[in-house]
Amino acid sequence: KFDAIGLREDSGLNILKNQFGLNGKVVLDPTLLLDDYRELVSSPSEERAELVSFRLVNDDRYLAYLAPISRQLGLIPVLLNRRRYTPGFKYRPFIGIKGWLNSIATASFVVTDSFHCMVFSILFRKNFVVIPSHPERTTRMTGLLSRLGLGERFFSDISMVDINLLKPISYNDVFKRLEEERSKSMEFLINAING
Repeated sequence: KFDAIGLREDSGLNILKNQFGLNGKVVLDPTLLLDDYRELVSSPSEERAELVSFRLVNDDRYLAYLAPISRQLGLIPVLLNRRRYTPGFKYRPFIGIKGWLNSIATASFVVTDSFHCMVFSILFRKNFVVIPSHPERTTRMTGLLSRLGLGERFFSDISMVDINLLKPISYNDVFKRLEEERSKSMEFLINAING
């Protein structure tokens, strides 16, 4: 009975069509509809020599690969949500939303399995890579990365990350694509509201 259905991933369109016989439209996650989060971060221009990792699922194998990547980049590895101490890492658990956003905004490099950490890495124009914890749950991430021309930032496993092969991100191109996606998403919302 909905007049309009917006989804964040292409796979959702197939489910909607095949399971329910309905049509929908892929739109941006609401966090991407805003372009200025400066009020929520204390010093977005002061980049720190840190590799920030926010991971929903931590494991020792991941940390074993993360340490040499941070050394290769000459950065201090910072874990935002791990509570168990591991030598060689800095910790920032329980830092709240503002602290979490600030850690991403001031990082030199971000490694994550989180869709929203990836989103804010893009919004704050960070160098980053995405390494999923659950390979079967990646369509929202891969779809957005593809639409923004950032597909090479996705790795199915941390052992596949080769920092030397990563090209610098051309954020001017990324934000042109993002603006196009924002326009489409806002048009969908306005049309849905005005019915």
